[in-house]
Amino acid sequence: MIPKISIIIPIYNSEKFLERCIDSLLNQTFKDIELLLINDCSQDKSGVICDAYAKIDTRIRIIHKAKNEGASAARNTGIDAAKGSYIMFCDSDDYVSPMWCQILYDAILKNKRSWIVSNLWRVKNNQKVLQTKEKDLTDYFQIYKAGLSAYTVNKIYDLDILKKTCIRFDMNYFIGEDVLFNIDYYKQCESILFINEPLYYYCENPEGAMGKYHADSFSLHLPLFFKRCPFIKKEELQEYCDIWFYLFWKLFDNVFDLRNKKMSFWAKLKYNQEMMHTQEFKYCVEHSSQLEAKEMFARILRTYNYYLIYLFQKLSVAKKMILNLFRK
Repeated sequence: MIPKISIIIPIYNSEKFLERCIDSLLNQTFKDIELLLINDCSQDKSGVICDAYAKIDTRIRIIHKAKNEGASAARNTGIDAAKGSYIMFCDSDDYVSPMWCQILYDAILKNKRSWIVSNLWRVKNNQKVLQTKEKDLTDYFQIYKAGLSAYTVNKIYDLDILKKTCIRFDMNYFIGEDVLFNIDYYKQCESILFINEPLYYYCENPEGAMGKYHADSFSLHLPLFFKRCPFIKKEELQEYCDIWFYLFWKLFDNVFDLRNKKMSFWAKLKYNQEMMHTQEFKYCVEHSSQLEAKEMFARILRTYNYYLIYLFQKLSVAKKMILNLFRK
């Protein structure tokens, strides 16, 4: 029989959490599913665990890849192999509510051309935090501000749309590839349906891909800025740029993280100088409200000379330290 939903799970060295993940999927109230376990050349016992589960449930199909290519390639493999009418994604170190499939499936049946987005739980050290407390999200910027636009695991996708429009995960990206995938799919939708009920348990794993340090995070994030812009209304643009201004500044600081041992001090300054001259950063500065109350800093920033800005920041810190000493 052809399943209604194909659930794609990319797997790489997930033996610690894999059984919990698969058990939660097999315990769905909605039974008409297939699980596509994409083993991306795991070096631990993940492959053995997958094979054991396949023997006890015929809804499980396993693809053991011959070459490790990353999560995006694994998900694309799953899309190509899927037999269901709809696609859902689950990460191997996470788990889901028993109603995850049923609620999202019912939603897309009634709203064929909608981008279906559900709330989720973020889990860290066994503590659950709701991703958003908002109850009525109706446009892309609201979904973005709620931190729900990038995830693939809180959504359901029409496989026919994915195939007709050739939407796949871009293997050239390992930060933001899910954002680009969702944007491409959202372009095919006519509306947004937000489900406030949290159905997915996103477990923050410091050993996972998102927990890894990247010295060049600035350049990796850049493509996402303009990709989202077409879905930001004119009256939302300033707030959008304010959010990115804060992010860009964190990414400048990220280069000087102690974990960045490959770049010299001068190489770090040069890298940030190059990032400061990108179209994305300049556009963000010109449309942000963050500099309105900081006249001196605004003048220096608009020179787009990171060397000068770095010196200004260090002098400002030194000045505060000296003033604090005198106050004591």
